[in-house]
Amino acid sequence: TNIALEARKAGYDPSLFGYTDTTPDPRGRHPNDPALTAYDEGIMPGFSAPMHLPEDMGRWVSDLIARGYDPKKIEFFYGGKSEEDIIERPRLKKLGMNLHIVTNDGSVGTKGFVTHPVEKFLQDHAGEKLRMYGCGPEAMLKATNDLGIKYQTAGQLSLEAPMPCGIGVCLGCVVKTTAGEYVRVCVEGPVFNIGEVQL
Repeated sequence: TNIALEARKAGYDPSLFGYTDTTPDPRGRHPNDPALTAYDEGIMPGFSAPMHLPEDMGRWVSDLIARGYDPKKIEFFYGGKSEEDIIERPRLKKLGMNLHIVTNDGSVGTKGFVTHPVEKFLQDHAGEKLRMYGCGPEAMLKATNDLGIKYQTAGQLSLEAPMPCGIGVCLGCVVKTTAGEYVRVCVEGPVFNIGEVQL
């Protein structure tokens, strides 16, 4: 059972508005089960999703362009361990952004960590008004956070954390802020400003 199924038993219709990922229950699965290293493609059982957010971002990008935003001013640094991890490349290319692909093993794009070309870009564009946004593994987010502080570049990071309840009750996703307070990633986050949380 989970919180959504329990809410349904009590006569409620728990709904999610927006985007969420869930991970499968590890109990009863082999430790090497590939499902434990990837996101489930659905929402937690028991929830309904009254707002559909499709994978194809074409309509969203079209709306931004219609409002005067230029996708060519977006530098998208996309990293992974190998080419197998760079699954969104065709979709991202269609959006018209400047796509920088980086893989640890060099099987596609630049070889190394994705934060290395990010730092080079920040150095090459020092003095320009830039903003950084990051999502991914904690080590990469920490490096991105450190770069934002080092180069005085504002931005935001989307943290990933285990969220057993997803509504802030269990405190399973708590992180410490640089001000010494504790916040819940599922409620006060998951997006935090660069320099706001301790990584």
